[in-house]
Amino acid sequence: METVVAVGVASTAAALVLALGMPMGGTYVSFVADTDCYIHFGPTSGIVAASSTNSWLFTAGQQYEYFISEFDQYFRVIRKTADGTLRIQRSSMQ
Repeated sequence: METVVAVGVASTAAALVLALGMPMGGTYVSFVADTDCYIHFGPTSGIVAASSTNSWLFTAGQQYEYFISEFDQYFRVIRKTADGTLRIQRSSMQ
């Protein structure tokens, strides 16, 4: 199941990386953005907003794969220069 998130001028609200929740022990998740953006991960919905000073830079068109656990099961994202989308998909059954 793929989730598509709009990336805009303001940081998104905190959301679960996987809409159905994180499996016990975590799993690998793939991310692909169609615009340069900053993404910030955290353990709860109370994480700070994504920004250029505290978040990972995702380059447009590049696939990123991370092992996501309960310690980074929430994310927020913000664009670098132009609006776009971020696609998120579980990439393993682990």
